[in-house]
Amino acid sequence: MSEEGLLQALSPRLVTPAETPVTNMREVKPGHTVLVRDGHVTERCYWRLESGPRTDSPTRPWRTWPSTPARA
Repeated sequence: MSEEGLLQALSPRLVTPAETPVTNMREVKPGHTVLVRDGHVTERCYWRLESGPRTDSPTRPWRTWPSTPARA
């Protein structure tokens, strides 16, 4: 562990993305795998969050629930 890494590990601040307290080690991104074989590092994305318009929404707007007042 480097001196800077030790200071990061012991300080009460948040660590920035991809920063680790260990020398020559980095954070694995969400939705990724890392394979280390014969000294070669391969990072692969297996899942990615994509946003866009909904395709499963009804053709008319949702009503608030309950749609009619409860009767006493």
